[in-house]
Amino acid sequence: MRKIKKKLFRIVPLILGAWLVIGTIIFIAYPAWLADKDFIDLKYRSVIHQIEYRPGHRGAPHIKFDSAWYLLTIDEMYIVPYIQVGDSIVKEKGVREVKVYRRGIDGRFMLKTDID
Repeated sequence: MRKIKKKLFRIVPLILGAWLVIGTIIFIAYPAWLADKDFIDLKYRSVIHQIEYRPGHRGAPHIKFDSAWYLLTIDEMYIVPYIQVGDSIVKEKGVREVKVYRRGIDGRFMLKTDID
């Protein structure tokens, strides 16, 4: 009887640890990988028509372009300080970077990093 208890005390933590690792992979790592893949495969080019900060979205703005509302994801939040109504927003497929262009005084489009 004691030998069985000793074996159980050795085996049970290993089984629980294995289930913890498998559960982490299934419920956290795989969905995060899918979301990242979906973001990289996303492509859009449009002009921002309206920006709204709705309650319950923790400061993430809703952007209206192409007659539909779009909620910025965590991967796109770095552009929030640069966007204004009338800016052009571009996300190419296969790239993580979202570019914001604004028409300058001379009528040419400038990348967001060139805007003061």
